Amino acid sequence: MGGPHRWQMASSPAHGGGRIRRYLIVDDNGAVRHHLATALRAIQHQWTVETQEAERADTALQMLERDRFDALFVSLGLAGGQSGLDLLRAVAKRWPHVHSVVHTSRPEADLEVREAMSQGAYAYLPKPLRQADLKRVLFELDRGHAGAGSVR
Repeated sequence: MGGPHRWQMASSPAHGGGRIRRYLIVDDNGAVRHHLATALRAIQHQWTVETQEAERADTALQMLERDRFDALFVSLGLAGGQSGLDLLRAVAKRWPHVHSVVHTSRPEADLEVREAMSQGAYAYLPKPLRQADLKRVLFELDRGHAGAGSVR
């Protein structure tokens, strides 16, 4: 799967062949997962948005094995084993076409954020997530711009 990969639109007969975006949200905080899923659906007007959620990195990896996702939104501070950075490394290695957007609420996580970006994260969003920042990242993903970077 070498070479650059542009953001692609999925088509599904279940949705009348319409344009669909599939996002996997990985965060150990259920309220954050719900807020992000709601925000993603509210922002996207040109296509159908499908979101799935995982509380842990190992669950996210299982979901990535079974389903295709356009982007992964992952908290760097995951509880229960693997960290968000561990997940990011695995995704970059096994599914390089899946764009990863990292987020964290920890102000001391600058080093982790830099590491995530060097490991291939597409963008960083600080918590609390702001709809304007999320909208910009989604716009850049849709346009196929490489390296959206931090929105901080």
